This record gives sequence, C-alpha cells and structure tokens, in this order.
Amino acid sequence: MSSVKITPAGGMSEVGARNGLIVQCGDEAVVVDWGQKVPLWTSEEVSKVDDGSTRPLGDEYYPNIDLLDGVRVRALCITHGHMDHSEGWHKIYERWPQAPIMTDPFTEQVMYMRARKASRAEFPPFRSFVYSQEIELGPFKIKRFPVHHSIFGSSGFLIEVGGKRIVHPGDFKMWPVGDGPDQNAEVFGALLRQGKIGALLMDSTNAGEEGFVISEERVQSELAHIFEKELGRIFCTTISSNATRLTAILDGGSRLGRPVYVGGRSMQDFLRLCGDEEWRSLSKRFDSSEGGAGRYLYPDSSAWGRDAVICVTGSQAEPGSFLDNLANGEFSLAPRQGDVLVITQDPIPTPEILGRWIAMVEELSRRFEKIYVTEDAPPIVSFGAEIIRDPNLHSSGHAKEEDMKRMWELLRPEFVIPCHADRAKREIVSNLVEGWGGETELLEDGATLEL
Repeated sequence: MSSVKITPAGGMSEVGARNGLIVQCGDEAVVVDWGQKVPLWTSEEVSKVDDGSTRPLGDEYYPNIDLLDGVRVRALCITHGHMDHSEGWHKIYERWPQAPIMTDPFTEQVMYMRARKASRAEFPPFRSFVYSQEIELGPFKIKRFPVHHSIFGSSGFLIEVGGKRIVHPGDFKMWPVGDGPDQNAEVFGALLRQGKIGALLMDSTNAGEEGFVISEERVQSELAHIFEKELGRIFCTTISSNATRLTAILDGGSRLGRPVYVGGRSMQDFLRLCGDEEWRSLSKRFDSSEGGAGRYLYPDSSAWGRDAVICVTGSQAEPGSFLDNLANGEFSLAPRQGDVLVITQDPIPTPEILGRWIAMVEELSRRFEKIYVTEDAPPIVSFGAEIIRDPNLHSSGHAKEEDMKRMWELLRPEFVIPCHADRAKREIVSNLVEGWGGETELLEDGATLEL
C-alpha cells in the first residue's frame, strides 16, 4: 500500500488567498478547495487591458497546480463558497474534466452564479451528496459533514485512504451550545467514533484570541438596539456572502417600519439565492443608450427616506464598492443630520486590506455623524464622526482558541496541521495543541507530510 501524503498547494500562510490541499495516495489524489486570490484592484475575476478587452488572472492567483503533475485527481471537494476556497475550480476542471466537484447544494448555486457572471462556457460536474453518505472513488472514501462558518452551506470532509483518516473542516467555528443537543459533539464526535483521525487541518485565522466566537444572535440583538437608538439614516455593511448578517440587517429595519434598501449586485445576488427579496434595490442599471455604459449607478440620494436602513458594499474597502466610491468622491451623498455608518465586519488582516480600510474609514468620518466599528478594528483618526467601538458587532466565521480546543478534544487527531494564517499565528496554534497533549506539523505551501 502506498503512503498517504498531504501537500498544501496554496493559502497555507495567508488569509483570503488561493486555498488548496492535496491528499495523495500513489498517483491518485483528492483535492480539497481550489481558490482564487482576489485582486486588490478589482472585485472581478478578470482585469481590463488598454483595448477594453479582458484577460484571465495569472497562475499566481491560484494554488500551484504543478504539484499535481503526473497525478490523477479523483475529486475536488469544496468546503464553502468564498472565492478564496472555490473560484479556482476551473483550473482543476480543465485538466481533469471527469473529476466531480463535491460540495453542498448552496455552495453549488454560488459557484454557478459566479460562473455565469464570468461567462464561462462550461460549468463544472457537481456531485452533491448528503451528510454522512460515503462516496468511494478509487482508493478514497469521502464523507461530507456540516460546519459552522459565516456563509451558508459550509462543509468539512473526511477523507479515508491507505488506512489513514484526514479531516479537513475548512473555515469553521463551534456551534453555540444552548438548551438543545450539542451539535459539535454530534458532528465531530461522530467522526472520531468511526475510527482514529490521522490528521486534522486547523483554521488558525484567530490564533491569539481567547474564548469562543460570539453568536450571530448576539450580533442581531446589537443591530436591533442600534436601529432603535439611532433615528437618522443607517448605512450598514458586511461581506456580501454573510446572508445571516444581511438578513438580520433587513429584518431589524423592517420590524421598526424603516424602508430598507440594498446596494451592490453581490449582496442582492446572495439574498436572492437565499430566497429573500423583502427589500428595495438601491441601484438602477443604466444601459449604454442612457450614457451609463451598462453600469449600475445610484439614484439621487434625496429619495432615500430620513429613517432608511441602507445595506451597502465595502466592508473590506473593496475597490469599486459603495463605500470606496463614496470615500473617493466617485459619487456624492448629500449628508443629513443623524447619518450613521455601521461596519459590522472585521477587515481581513492583511497589510494591503488594512491600509486601504483605514484610509477609507478615515475619509468617511467626514461624511457621517457616527461610525460604529468592531472592537478589534484597527486604530482610526476621525475627521468629524464619533467612532464607536462595539464588542458585539461582529461574529467571526473563524475559530478562536476555545473553539480550536473543543475541536481538538472532540477529534483527538494524531497530528494537527495549522493552516489559513501567517507563520506566527500557526506557531501559536502549534504551541496550544502541544500544551493540550497533541502533536502538530507546520507545513508551508508545497511541503509534504507523509502519514
């Protein structure tokens, strides 16, 4: 029997970029996630060149597919629909068109939505399967299990091959434990009861942060409190894929009888995928005959009610987002007394995004009376707005230290492989696991652990 090898092909040492893991036995492999690093200059999958045409992103935006030379890929398992985990699927499909993409039905719909936007001629061969169902592909047995994250349809995968069992939960946090059954014990405990776990991939994004991640219910309660307290227009932003948070914003405004608007196609697309259309579109499409060249533009802001709740893009200061355009003067927003901005999302902790986010928020402080940010948001110099740091404004999708410990206790793996963070954070997780009595392996992209 050939040995089992685990090789990260990308994303091991950074957040928000081209995740991909190879589980190989002999000359066959199962791949978990194949993502895309999102370009800093645009939120689209292609860049414009001088003649107005588009060009594909370079190979550096995707995991290193050369690590799969001479290997037959049996399946691509996608943990969830965030672009850094899913949007490189076409690179695998081009070389192994018969390999099914195994994921949750909601993630499948997200990938179809993005494929249509990118005008891809062919869609991938999905193979959805229910939780706990076992699929055999060559020497591999694959099971999918539910994971708690910041986007619907998040999954983890148990891969059995060569007598070894590897658990990859993708990005995760623990489910809150209330009066009912402990879903963490039911899901993760069941994996251990079926046999010893050889290796566990551990999301290390929040290494160094103590405790458990707070619940989305607490964030919803805090948003409702802000909506009651603030009487003027309230502009809210979060990542577009966090449909739970978006729905909380919409419901919070609607319950108080406030008109609710949603700006940004990505937010609207995700809400429609979830079957929620109880809102008004903020943007109007102008075709070329009206001088807008097919762009989505914003109508006169004087039409927005004095008590409107307005959900807008820009939580990560993405170029071209509503808040980025507002900060850069791409369009004007007539200020009104009582205007409030609520940023219910931490910025992704990369130098480029943090720098851009700070500059954007500082410029926006000239346009709002108050800006609510999360407790862990970077330092901000205000040029007018009152900056309010709120500890209950964001529920991370990534485990904190107690979440990690609970996962380790439930699975008791032979090895923990910290991932999805820089080296310093992965070393924190390594030290934690060793303190709990476990063993770890620190892998860099392209390095291999042989079980």
